[in-house]
Amino acid sequence: MKKMVLVVLGITILMSAALAGCSKKEVQETPGNSSNTEVSENGDEKLVIGVALPTAQEERWVRDREAIEAVAAEMGIEVLVQVANNDSDKQFSQIENLVAQGIDALIFTPVDTGAVSSIIESVHEEGIIVVNYDRMPSDCYLDASIKYDDVRNGELIASAVAEQVKKGKYVILNGDKSSGSSVVMLHEGMLSQIQDYVDAGDVTIVTDQYCKEWKSEEALAYMENALSANDNDIQAVLAMNDGIASGAIQALEAQGLAGKVAVTGMDAELSAAQRIVEGTQTSTLFKDTKALAKLALTTTVKLVKGEEAGLTGTENNGLMDVPTLSLDAIVVIKDNLDEVLIGGGYMTKEEVYGAEAE
Repeated sequence: MKKMVLVVLGITILMSAALAGCSKKEVQETPGNSSNTEVSENGDEKLVIGVALPTAQEERWVRDREAIEAVAAEMGIEVLVQVANNDSDKQFSQIENLVAQGIDALIFTPVDTGAVSSIIESVHEEGIIVVNYDRMPSDCYLDASIKYDDVRNGELIASAVAEQVKKGKYVILNGDKSSGSSVVMLHEGMLSQIQDYVDAGDVTIVTDQYCKEWKSEEALAYMENALSANDNDIQAVLAMNDGIASGAIQALEAQGLAGKVAVTGMDAELSAAQRIVEGTQTSTLFKDTKALAKLALTTTVKLVKGEEAGLTGTENNGLMDVPTLSLDAIVVIKDNLDEVLIGGGYMTKEEVYGAEAE
C-alpha cells in the first residue's frame, strides 16, 4: 500500500512540474481568457497590446505588422495581432476577441472608417486605451491617433507629376470610399497641386474614380475606360497607392503607353520600386513603417501608464478633436530610390534591380 501511495505522489509531482513549465503566452492566447498580464524579469507587469489591422493583401500592411512586432519585441511588450482581410464584420469579431483576452490597449486601423464607432465605444467603456493607426475613423472616441498627414500625403503624391505635367489630361484614381476621411484628405491634397492648371484651362481631369478595396483590378477597368473615351490621349495618372498604380500601368502597357504617361503611387512597394527603375511609374510615397510603429507603441505605453504622451496636434473625426501625432512621408523617384528604400533597409539592391545589381 505504501508503495502505491509513493507512486501516485510521484506522478502528481511530475504533472505539477509539467504544468508549471507551460508558457504563460500559450495560456493567454486562448480566446476568452480574462487576463493577459505577464510579469517581466524585473517584476513589473508586462503590457499586452491588441493590434487590429485591415489586411495582409497589400505589401504595405504586411510591413506594418512586421514593424509593430519587431518594435514590441525590442520594448518588451506583448502584441496580439489580428488581420481582417478587408472584412469589417471580421474585424469587429477580432476586436471583441482581443478585449476578451484582457489587453491593456488597442491599436487599430479600421477596414471601414464609418462603421467602427460602436465597437470602439465598447472598447473604451472597458477602460482600455484606444489608439488609431494611420487611418482615422469617424464618430468614435479615441485616446490618440498616430498617422501620416493625409492632406500633406496627397500633396506629395501629386507633386512629382504636377511639376512636370502642367498641361494635358489627368486621370485620378482614388482608394476605397470606406476608408473615409483619409481618402477625402488625400484627394484634397492631390487636387491642390493641379488646381491652378485646371483653373487656367491647361489641365482637364477626365476621370476621378474610387477603387473598391483599393483593388488594382478596379484601377485597370477605370483606366481602360479613360483611355478608350479619350483616344489614348492621357498625360498623367494620380494613383492613390501602388496597387492602384499597377492596375493603371497594366492598362497603359496594353496600349503601348507605359513609360509615356506619368503615374504616381504610395506605400513604396517593391513592385513599385521596380517599375520606377523600369520607367513605367514616376514616383511612390514612402511612409516609414518602422518609425510609425515605434511612435504608435511608445505613445500607447505612455497613455496606459498615465504619462505625458506629447500629442501636439488634433484632428476632428466628427465626434471629437482627436489628439494626434503625425510623421512626414518622402517622395521616392528614380534619383533617390537607392538612398531611401535600399539604404533604409526596406529592400535590397538585388530585389529592386535583379541581375542588373551585379
